[in-house]
Amino acid sequence: MTSSSKKQRNIEKMALQMINERGDEGILQSDLWKLIGVSSREGSRIAIRLEKKKLVRREREYHSKRWTYRLYPVKRNHPLLPVIYSPCIICANNSKCSVEGVVSPLNCRRLIEWVLKTG
Repeated sequence: MTSSSKKQRNIEKMALQMINERGDEGILQSDLWKLIGVSSREGSRIAIRLEKKKLVRREREYHSKRWTYRLYPVKRNHPLLPVIYSPCIICANNSKCSVEGVVSPLNCRRLIEWVLKTG
């Protein structure tokens, strides 16, 4: 994994955590960008990626004389919420990963480290 993709994964993880913490109130996309220290362009891309993964819901909102989006968590207080933070969710090999495959959760170093760290 390149350092830029690792950085991107960490920023997405941080963004998702902040969105989940806001709960039903949600968070304005522009406020999120400022909190995680990225440009508006990168912030929009992060929000769109999280939406495509069905981890957040984006709703258009008129705020401070301009259109923006408010981001809401898709699932809150779900028993599997901690799994959302697993490395599998944003892994580049996700589509190729299977128990029988070359890429397998049985020998994935990142997954094993995450389980040991969170378990």
